Amino acid sequence: VGSLGGSAASVATEADVTLGESGGSRGALEPRAYLFDDLFDAEASDDDIFAAVREELAAAADGEAVCILAYGATGSGKTHTVTNLAERAAKELERQAVSLAEGGVRLEITVQIVEIYNQQLRDLLAGEGRNSEPPSLKLSVSNSSTTLLGA
Repeated sequence: VGSLGGSAASVATEADVTLGESGGSRGALEPRAYLFDDLFDAEASDDDIFAAVREELAAAADGEAVCILAYGATGSGKTHTVTNLAERAAKELERQAVSLAEGGVRLEITVQIVEIYNQQLRDLLAGEGRNSEPPSLKLSVSNSSTTLLGA
């Protein structure tokens, strides 16, 4: 069990994570179970992570909605990993698009890479240069939908 800034996490298997969130007047932890397709530790390489999401890329090319989540401590390399993954995924999707185009099928994919840090949403694809600050985004929630504004 490790401390995650007000929450605790324990890993039972590679794909089963239980998080406890502070709640109630006594600050007791209330467990919530989440299932993930893959979990990676600090020893995982970019190749390991790309290999794990290859099936997700094929699903995206087949028209499925895909979400890849990177979660971890500040400074643990999430942005680096996701940026590298995005570059490799773009090349793979381009390869698949060319292959489909030869058969007369047009592939169109929309990608968003959003960082949530200190309760702020930022579009990591919109930065002009590597040293510029990504623009802030806003989340609009209504009864019927949730929309990310500015991406």
